[in-house]
Amino acid sequence: MNTNVLVDRAAHQFPSNVAVKCHGTSYTYAEVNERANRLANGLLALGLQKGDRVGLLVRNCAEYLEIEFGLAKAGLVAAPMNVRLALHDFGYISNDAGISALIFDATFAATVRQLALKLDRPCHLICLGEDHGRFLEYERFLSTCSGSHPEIQVDEDDLHTLMYTSGTTGRPKGVMQTHRNRTTVTFNLLMEMGPHSQADCILHVAPLTHGTGMFLLPYFTRGACSIVLQEFTPQLVCETVERERVTVFKLVPTILLRLLAFPELQHYDLSSLHTIIYGASPMPPEKLKQAVRIFGNVFMQLYGQAEAAMSITVLRKEDHVIDGQPEAVRRLASAGCVWPTVELRVRDKDGADLGPGEVGEVAVRGDHVMRGYWKLPEETAEVLRDGWLYTRDMGWLDGYGYLYLVDRKSDMIISGGFNIYPREIEDVLHQHPAVQDVAVVGVPDEEWGEAVKALVVVHRGMRVSAGELAAFCKEHLPSFKKPKTIEFIDAVPRNAYGKPLRRVLRERYWQGFDRRVH
Repeated sequence: MNTNVLVDRAAHQFPSNVAVKCHGTSYTYAEVNERANRLANGLLALGLQKGDRVGLLVRNCAEYLEIEFGLAKAGLVAAPMNVRLALHDFGYISNDAGISALIFDATFAATVRQLALKLDRPCHLICLGEDHGRFLEYERFLSTCSGSHPEIQVDEDDLHTLMYTSGTTGRPKGVMQTHRNRTTVTFNLLMEMGPHSQADCILHVAPLTHGTGMFLLPYFTRGACSIVLQEFTPQLVCETVERERVTVFKLVPTILLRLLAFPELQHYDLSSLHTIIYGASPMPPEKLKQAVRIFGNVFMQLYGQAEAAMSITVLRKEDHVIDGQPEAVRRLASAGCVWPTVELRVRDKDGADLGPGEVGEVAVRGDHVMRGYWKLPEETAEVLRDGWLYTRDMGWLDGYGYLYLVDRKSDMIISGGFNIYPREIEDVLHQHPAVQDVAVVGVPDEEWGEAVKALVVVHRGMRVSAGELAAFCKEHLPSFKKPKTIEFIDAVPRNAYGKPLRRVLRERYWQGFDRRVH
C-alpha cells in the first residue's frame, strides 16, 4: 500500500473535519486533499516526472501537510532540509539530491537567491508566502492547477522521502524512505500511540521536517487534527493546550524540561492531555519522575532513527513507574521494548547474537527499515547486512526485553533533538590560528540532553580565550552546533591511526549517568 491510498480514504471519510491548524490558518480534510492534488498536478505540468526530487526549506506551517501529500501523489520524492543549517549545507543537499524544484518559506527568499547560484541543474523555485518577483508564488501557482487526483501510478516500493542525516564525517546522507516504510510507520504509530478517535488533536512544536512530521499521516487517517506551532515558548504551548484542548503532545526532552521550569505551568488547565510522546535525545530519569508527578501517567517514549523511522523500541505509559520495585523504576532509564512489528537483536562485532546484559550493537529488521543511503552503496552495505540494519548504537537487553542504550558506535551528539557531528566543529576550530589541536564531545546537559563541548590545545607561545573561540565558532556554525563550553587541555589522546579518542575524553563527564544515548 502507498501513502496516497490512506490520504484519499481519509479525505473521503472526514471531508469537513479540520485537518490542521497553524497560527490562524486552518484547512479541512477535503481542502488538504484538493490542495495536495493541485500541487501534484502543477509540479507535473512544470515538467517534473515521477521519481524527481523536490527540496523543502520551510518552517512549520499549515501547508506542510498538503505539500507532503501532494509530492507523494505525484510520485515525487521529498527532500526536506533542516532550516537551521547553513547555506553550504542547503547547497550540498540540493545538489546531492538533484532537486528539480524547491518549495521554500518566504523568510528564506534571500537565502534561496544565494542558493540558486550554487545549484548545478535547473530548478523551479516556489515561494510559500508573498510574491518575490523571480519566484513562483505558491498560492497563485495552486490556483492555476487542477484539483483532480493526478493520474500517476505509485507503488509501495517507490521512494517517498530522502531524509538527510549526517554521516560519521559530518557529510549529510540521504536516507531513502519508501512508501512501504512510511505506511509501516503509520500503522506502527496507530497501533501504539493513537489517535484514539477523530476527537483527538496532536500538538507539533518540533520541526515537521524531523521525526515529528511522521505523526501527520497517522492522525490524518483517523480524522484527527494536527495543531502546528512555528516556535516554542512555554507560555504559547500552555495557552494552545488549554484553548484547543490538545490531547496528544509530541515533543523532544528539551521542550519538556523547559515546561517543567516554567513558573506559571500550574496556572493552566492542561488536563486534556492524555498522551505526551517524547524522544530524540536523552531525558534525565529524575526529571522524568518530576514530569510524571506533574502531568500524570501520560508519557510514552520512542527510540528510532531516520534509517528505521520512529519504530525501534517504545517505553509505554505503564512502564513509567516512579515509585515501586527497583526493577520497574529502573526502566525509566531504558528505551523500552521492541515494537510488535520489529525484530531486534544485540550483536557482537562478528554479528553473533548476545544474551541479556551483554553490550553490543543494536540491529533491527522490519518493513520500516530504509532502502539504503542515496548514491552511497558502500555506506549502505556497512549498515544493511543480511536483511538487518546495524544502527551503530550500543546497548544491552535485560531479561524482560527492555533495551538499555549505553553509547554510540559513532560519536554523534544529540542536542535538543538535533544531530551534531564533532568533525565539522573541529574543522572550524582548526581554522583559528591559535588552535593546535581540538576534540569535540557531547557532555550531559539537563536542558538539551547533551551539550557540545570543545577540548582545545593551544599552540605554544600563543594565547586565546574561550570567549574568542566561541565568537569564532559563531561566525562559521549554526547556533545549535556552537560549543556550549570550551576547555583547554594539554593534548588530545589519539589511537594508533591518529583518530581522537573522544570516548576517553567524554567518559569523565558521564560518570554517574546510566545512559549515553536515547
